[in-house]
Amino acid sequence: MKKTALILSFALILGLLAACGGAGEAAYVQSVGMLAGIGPVGAVQRFGGIVAPQSTVNVEKSGDLEIGELKVKQGDEVKEGDLLFSYDAEQSKLSLEKARTELEQIKMNLATSEKELETLEKEKAKASKDQQLAYTLEIQETETNILELKYNKTEKEKDIERLEESLENLDVTAPVTGRVQSLNENGGTDNMGNPLPFLTLVETGRMRVKGTLNEQNAAYLSEGTPVLIRSRLDESIWHGTISQIDWENPSSSGGEDYYDGVAWEGAAKSGPNEGGAASKYPFYVDLEDDTGLLMGQHVYIEPDFGDLPEGESAIVLDAAFISDAGGNPWVWAENANGRLEKRAVTLGAYDEGRDAYPVLSGLTAGDMISFPEERLREGLRCVPYEEAEVDTGVMENGNWTDPGVIPETGFEEDFGGEGKVFEGAIVGDEAGAPVDGGFFGGETFEESEAYAASEGGEG
Repeated sequence: MKKTALILSFALILGLLAACGGAGEAAYVQSVGMLAGIGPVGAVQRFGGIVAPQSTVNVEKSGDLEIGELKVKQGDEVKEGDLLFSYDAEQSKLSLEKARTELEQIKMNLATSEKELETLEKEKAKASKDQQLAYTLEIQETETNILELKYNKTEKEKDIERLEESLENLDVTAPVTGRVQSLNENGGTDNMGNPLPFLTLVETGRMRVKGTLNEQNAAYLSEGTPVLIRSRLDESIWHGTISQIDWENPSSSGGEDYYDGVAWEGAAKSGPNEGGAASKYPFYVDLEDDTGLLMGQHVYIEPDFGDLPEGESAIVLDAAFISDAGGNPWVWAENANGRLEKRAVTLGAYDEGRDAYPVLSGLTAGDMISFPEERLREGLRCVPYEEAEVDTGVMENGNWTDPGVIPETGFEEDFGGEGKVFEGAIVGDEAGAPVDGGFFGGETFEESEAYAASEGGEG
């Protein structure tokens, strides 16, 4: 619904621009890269990244056992399977025997309490009414004690099971190849009050790249997306795949720039997010080969469109921009002289889910195209629609008059009924999310009468 509404809005904007400037004066065009989600004027969306370890692994010590021999210290490099530490065998045996003795004592206490409960219930049955309350209270106390003893019995049995397993595995080895990042022999807690792990390993055998994205640029990446990793120092390139986007753990939020690292190639970082707080989410890239990369190295991450399977294209264009898609497909495109022409294109298989076609040839991300309208003809001067100056008015019988109230007919279906038209205003793709180049709304779309009438602002 939103996608359809946006296309209708774009088409209506173009009609408005043509009407205001004189029909046939110009064709208003838009970047293929922007429409296809590749980037403005063909630039590829880039993300800042840093080379990180594949994983960080915590190795915990059993609280019931004592360390007999510690084989590593902080900073040591270890290989998977190397001995980290061993438990004291004699101490482990003593701990096991102690636990077994405690379990037997719990069982004896439980049996005694159960017999006591049985006796109390028999005595209560024979007691006078005056004694009933006292027996009831004593029975309840005994029942509570039995429940506690049963719980303690279960926990002690688990402890014994763990101790028995530990005696069979007194040696603790490294689960990964890496470096001992921290060692906390005396315990302790972190700044949040959580217990520190006994030993932490940073995996060094393999590396991955970590980046961040947010709601504004999340559409460019998804799990499984092939990406290029580019060095910031030279022309070195590595290949990888997005293995995870951690939507559950935003790294930061509120009042920050839209993009982390680099926004668009060749462009400065965007200003503060005027649309509200934007959370940043970490994502991770698994590398085909990490040769030449260094831990902690800063890199660029960008979608890899160079190795697409045959029949696929980085440019996926909405079907509404393509004429005669089932015959000899073409689009209205700007030529080298800044004039409109019919441009033949070769299409891939229709994507019903997106109502779009891959464009295999005929267009590049840097080309500019126009939404098809009956008034268009070859040779029209091309103007980027976001650069057009609009002095809006009201359309009556096909002509625009002074700014005022939209007539009762012609706009209700798309824009929710009557609403005022203001010069230089914007249109929202949804409530509170303006789109450049629109014309409805006043200062913001949600403040307009059109928005109020639409009951949700979906335009």
